[in-house]
Amino acid sequence: MKNSNFIILLSVYALVQVLNVSNAEPYEYMQFVLQYPPGVCYDQSKGHCISPLPTKFHVHGIWPSNFSNTLVRCVHALRNNPFHKAQITPLQTDLGNSWPSVLTQKNNMQFWEHEYREHGACAVESGVPPFTQRSYFEKGHQLWNQYDILAVLRQSGIKPGTATSYTMTQLVTAIQKKIGSNNTPLIMCRRTALGYTLKEVIICLDHQATNVISCALNNIRKTDCRDPSGKVYYVA
Repeated sequence: MKNSNFIILLSVYALVQVLNVSNAEPYEYMQFVLQYPPGVCYDQSKGHCISPLPTKFHVHGIWPSNFSNTLVRCVHALRNNPFHKAQITPLQTDLGNSWPSVLTQKNNMQFWEHEYREHGACAVESGVPPFTQRSYFEKGHQLWNQYDILAVLRQSGIKPGTATSYTMTQLVTAIQKKIGSNNTPLIMCRRTALGYTLKEVIICLDHQATNVISCALNNIRKTDCRDPSGKVYYVA
């Protein structure tokens, strides 16, 4: 009888392990998403965004993604890897500079928790090798230091202004000088009173967020800057 119970326990344990593995949400690449606060907040109602508003590009998130189904949802991964505030408390100063919440509805810690719950838990669960919660956020800060998009655009003469616009080609070409001519970034916009206004720049990276890949690969994700002339407003 004891042997039978032991075998049953072993079987249950094995089943749990199988279920845990099957619940992992694998991903193939990462989207490093940099948001541009003046574009995110342009035309928004008073009190929607923080003041003073940052003028540099800042991290929105690092999003595990797949070629076939762009964003990976981390429902199962989060069960095994819940958010622990204490793990990133030592990083608050760095992340406050690189990864701040620009919307008043969430403070920084709430924003970081949201990004971890939506995206980071998948990197912890399914990364090869896996990230830790802390290393996930450290990676975001490191990438922010590596890709200063405001400076990259400025080096090509692209500067924000009150009603300044550039073509998609100009923006993409300028960023390719940093990430490589074979790697296409993704430009994302908001529709405002001006027209399509630059909101985000996305750099696509490999599974470990180490090497740049082209966002044009397999039509990973499409831009939502749909002005027929290709015009994008880069507001100050």
